[in-house]
Amino acid sequence: VGKQVEVSNQVVLVGDESNPAIAKESASFPYKNTASSSSTSSRTIIMRGRNRSSVLPLASISGNSSIKNLFAATDFYTLGLNRLQEAQEVLINLENKLKDTDEGEEVARVRKLLASAQTDLMGNTLGRSARSSLQGATILESVSSDEQDAIRHAMGCASVQSSPDFKKYLEDVEKDLKSPFPSPTKKKVHTQHHRSRSNVQTSKEKERSPVRRRNSNIERLYQKKGENFSFTLMITPELEKILAKVDHWDEFDIWKLNEEADGHALSLLCYHLLDRYNVFESLSMNRHQTVTYLKAVEEGYNDVPYHNAIHAADVLHATHFFLKSSTMAKLCRKHPLMRLSAYIGAVVHDYNHPGTNNDFHKKTQHDLALIYNDIAVLENMHVSEAFMLLQKKNCDFLNCLSHLDYRTFRRLVISMVLHTDMAKHQEQVRNLKHTIKWKKSTNASWLDSKDPQVWIKEVETLLNLCVHCADLSGPCRPQVFMRKWTDRVLQEFWQQGDMEKDQALPVGLGNDRSKAKDVPLGQVFFIDGFVKPLWEQFKEVIPEVEVCLKNLDKNLDYWKELAKAMKEEGKKNGNGKTKEGGSEMKNGKKQ
Repeated sequence: VGKQVEVSNQVVLVGDESNPAIAKESASFPYKNTASSSSTSSRTIIMRGRNRSSVLPLASISGNSSIKNLFAATDFYTLGLNRLQEAQEVLINLENKLKDTDEGEEVARVRKLLASAQTDLMGNTLGRSARSSLQGATILESVSSDEQDAIRHAMGCASVQSSPDFKKYLEDVEKDLKSPFPSPTKKKVHTQHHRSRSNVQTSKEKERSPVRRRNSNIERLYQKKGENFSFTLMITPELEKILAKVDHWDEFDIWKLNEEADGHALSLLCYHLLDRYNVFESLSMNRHQTVTYLKAVEEGYNDVPYHNAIHAADVLHATHFFLKSSTMAKLCRKHPLMRLSAYIGAVVHDYNHPGTNNDFHKKTQHDLALIYNDIAVLENMHVSEAFMLLQKKNCDFLNCLSHLDYRTFRRLVISMVLHTDMAKHQEQVRNLKHTIKWKKSTNASWLDSKDPQVWIKEVETLLNLCVHCADLSGPCRPQVFMRKWTDRVLQEFWQQGDMEKDQALPVGLGNDRSKAKDVPLGQVFFIDGFVKPLWEQFKEVIPEVEVCLKNLDKNLDYWKELAKAMKEEGKKNGNGKTKEGGSEMKNGKKQ
C-alpha cells in the first residue's frame, strides 16, 4: 500500500504506480454493504489487488467489523506479494548488469532478503490453509494458483529449485501441520529437495504459527522454555579483559579463559568471534541454533589429557590469529562464509577424540578403522560426527545457507579436518614449497585468480594450511604454555602406550613412559623434522607469524639444552637411571 490521499471527500489507498482517482463501488466486491449506497456514505476506501480495484465504503466498517478484520479480508496480501515479485525482477536485471562487482553482491543480498520476505508471507498462506484443511478442505484446494506461483517464484529467487512435484510438497506440508508435534521422521521432510525449503513445526501451547522458511528471521521456539539452551554465563570484567587480548599471540591465555568461563572456553570464544565479525547478520544465522550446536560440540569432546575442548579452543584462537593477517583478512571480510568455515573447522577438528591415535585403531582393528578403511580414521570420524550433530534438535544453524553455500562450507570443513592428519603432513609441506616457488617466479599473488575453480581451490589450500598450523602451534606458544601442552600430550601418549602393552601390541614411538629420559630429544626431532619446516614455509604466506617462529626457536633451544644436560648427566651416572629406575625426566618434567 503506497499512500493515503484525500480526493473529493474520499480516502483512497493506492499502489506505488497508481494515480489517485475517485472509484465507484464495485458490484463484485465481496464485502459490499448495500447501505453504503445512501448519501451518508460519501467516503470510500479503494482496495487494489492484482489487475483489479475494489471499493469499500467506510460506512461498512461497523458492528463486529474492524479495521484489522477488514484488512485481513482484502487483497493487500496478494498486492504485497506482487510488489515483492516486481522488486525482485528489477533487482535480478540490476544484478546481471553489476555482475562480479561489490555492488552486484549487495544487490544479490537485497534480492535474497526480498525473496525471504516473500516466502515468510507465504507461511501465512500455508498456516491459513492448514486450518482450512482441518475443517475439511485440503491445502491444494485452499492455496490459489497465484499463491502457488508466488511460492515457486520466491523459492527460485532464493536459489531454491522448485520441486518437480509441487502437489506432493503441499500434501507433505498438510500432513505435518496436522501433527501436534513434528515427529523425528518428519523433521527433515521438507529439506530433502533443498536445504532452504520450508521447515514446518507446530506448538501445543500456541496457535499454529506460519511455516518458517529457512533464511528468514522468524524465531520458532516450539520447545518448552526450559529446553532452550542459552549462555547463562555472565561476562565478567575478567572475561572481558581476557577476550580483549584475543588478537595477540603471546598475551592471550586460553587456560585463564577456560577457568573463568567454567570450562566453556570453546563455545564462548567461537560465539564471541562470530558475533564480533557480524557473521550472524551477514549470513542470517540463527544465534540460538548456533549456540546449541557449539554447546553440543563442546560436550562431545572427551575428558582426555590433550585432545580435548581446551585444545580445540586453542586451535580456534590460532586460526583466528591467522585470519587477521594481510593475506586472509580481505577474503574473510568479503566472504564471511570463509570465516565461518575456518572457525567451525577449528572447533570440530578433534571432535570426540578418544585419546588414541590412528595407528592404535588400525592395530586393534577398531570399528572406526574398518568403517574408514584405515584412511585418516579419526579425522574422518571427527568431521562426520560433527556434521551429524546438525540433525539434533535446534542444532542446524546452517539452515540459512543456500545449497551452493552449504556445499562450499561442507567441502572446506571436510578438507580442513582431513588435512590435520599427520600422514598428509610431508605432502602438504612439499606442495606448499612448490606453490610458493611458482608464485615467486610468476610474480603472482594469493587469491588473485579470475577462474572461480582455481580461486576456491586456493582458498581451500590456505584454510587447510591455517588449521593444520594451528593444530601444530603448541611448540610456537610462549614457553609456559608450550610446557603445559607438552606435558599433556606426553600423558596421552603414555596412556596409549600402557594400553598397547596390556594388549601385547607394539608400543608406538614416544608412547613408552619408561623412556621419559628421551623426551627432550624427541621434542627436538619433532620440531626440527615436522614443525619448523612447515612454519618456515607458512611465514612466506602469512608474514605475521614471525612472532610464532621466534617462540619456536626459543623453545627448540630450550629442548636442545635440556637434552644436552641430560646426556651429560647420563654419562656421569652411567645409564642415567635413578634409584627408582626412572630418569631426570618424570612425566615430561625436569626434576
